[in-house]
Amino acid sequence: VNLEYGLAQSAIEFPTDTTRAIVSLVLSGTTIRCPDIKFIFSHGGGSITSLLGKISAPERDKKIDEAAPHGLLNEYRRHYYDVVSITRNPYSFKAVPYAFEAIRDMAGINHLLFGTDAPYASQVEAAQDLAALGLSLDDQRAIERDNALRLQIGRAHV
Repeated sequence: VNLEYGLAQSAIEFPTDTTRAIVSLVLSGTTIRCPDIKFIFSHGGGSITSLLGKISAPERDKKIDEAAPHGLLNEYRRHYYDVVSITRNPYSFKAVPYAFEAIRDMAGINHLLFGTDAPYASQVEAAQDLAALGLSLDDQRAIERDNALRLQIGRAHV
C-alpha cells in the first residue's frame, strides 16, 4: 500500500493487522480452547469497533458457534485492549476521544489497559492524553493500574 501525502503506512496497517489477529484468534477457536490466557490487544483493538457489524454477526455457521458459543461480540468483549495509542492525534498532539469511546463502549472500562506507543509518545505524554479525556478518577486509575493488577496470576484481590 502506498499511502503518500504524509500519512504513515502504519496508520492503517498496524490497526488493520491488530484487528485481523483478534478475529483470527477468535474464529479459529483459540480463545475458547485457551480460556486461561488473558489476551491483550494493542492499538485499542485496531479497527475492531468500526467493523463490529461485519465481524460479530456473520451467517450462522457451526464452526463459528464452536469458536464463540456465547456469540462473537461477547468473545471480543472478554479480552483486553491497550488504549493509549488511540487517545492521541499524532499530528496535532491533542487528545482524541472517539476511538477510545468506541472501545470503552464495546469492552467496558475494566478491560482497558495503559501502555505506551513508544517511540511516538512518552509515558508522561500518554498519561496526559489519557487524563485529557476527562475520565473519572476511578476510571483513569482502573486503566492506569487496577485493571493490570487484576490480570496478575495468583492475585486474589486488588
